Amino acid sequence: MQLIHLRRSLRLGGYIVGYTVFERKVTRVGTPTVSISKLGRIMFNKTAAEIIKEAGAQNVHLLWDADSRKFAIRPIFTKPDSRSYMVRYGNGSALSGANVNSKTFLDYIGIDYSETRTYAATWNAKEMLLEVELPDESFRTPRSTKVAPPSVTNRPRSRVTR
Repeated sequence: MQLIHLRRSLRLGGYIVGYTVFERKVTRVGTPTVSISKLGRIMFNKTAAEIIKEAGAQNVHLLWDADSRKFAIRPIFTKPDSRSYMVRYGNGSALSGANVNSKTFLDYIGIDYSETRTYAATWNAKEMLLEVELPDESFRTPRSTKVAPPSVTNRPRSRVTR
């Protein structure tokens, strides 16, 4: 009788004393997302991997827009060159995702990959780019507000007294 009551309470959303429900850290979504892993990899969810694979790409270029702080992945269809990165698709008959080893690129743009983070991605069909906008907290150092040094003509002149 207690077992039936326990099963009923679990089905109705009840909790067992002393236990908590584990909350998933990875969300399953049907929209393209890109994760940046602690190992310095750009990982594509199933939807994003399908977009890249349907474009027919085995290699990609990684593009960086420093002004808007976003990067893009562009499938390339020619022979791989020194700037291209190989896409590694998941094993098996069903495509489950893909990744690109991109540690040097992530170091170049200054992103903090001490923990894995996931970002929304947008497919730009016209430009054939998978674009990812990065929030400011994704970087190791905050956005710099570079102030130009004062020009030589605007510096106060030192007075020499004799």
